[in-house]
Amino acid sequence: MEQLARFFILSLNEGSDKKLNFNFKLNMDQLSDTLTTLRFAYKEARSTAIRAYNLLKGHPYFEIKILKDFPEFFYLSPNEAEFLAYDIILQLEHGRNDLDILQRIMALPKFISTSPEIQFAIKVVTAVNENNYIQFFELLEEADYLTSCIMSVFLKSIREKALISMQ
Repeated sequence: MEQLARFFILSLNEGSDKKLNFNFKLNMDQLSDTLTTLRFAYKEARSTAIRAYNLLKGHPYFEIKILKDFPEFFYLSPNEAEFLAYDIILQLEHGRNDLDILQRIMALPKFISTSPEIQFAIKVVTAVNENNYIQFFELLEEADYLTSCIMSVFLKSIREKALISMQ
């Protein structure tokens, strides 16, 4: 699923070439669906790990045998913060307000909500919602390639708002 999401994100930038028969809306819908599926999968994996830990923590072989023989019960994706950050930024495309996005972030475990990826997404959301085009373009320069592909979705509206504010 993570590879599929990366493909759709990459397609935001690569698919914008006019020579290609690219359907932006279809790509965005697929990306949104994929990120939603990932968000629920991450949440379920965390819940399963917590339940398994609570069930097995008193077992004498917990540290040695259980963790080694049943790693699927304790799997947490090392990419979770990355994909949740993409999802947070894309919430702007769906017209979500700051409160909706803040509630989504607050529901995350602290180790994820304080990650650099999520903190960067918060800065992007803040810049867009405050019409701070200077900060947005500075963040665009700092962003990794896939995040900049997602941010490119907002380039037209940010530029238009910047031009209006200069008049």
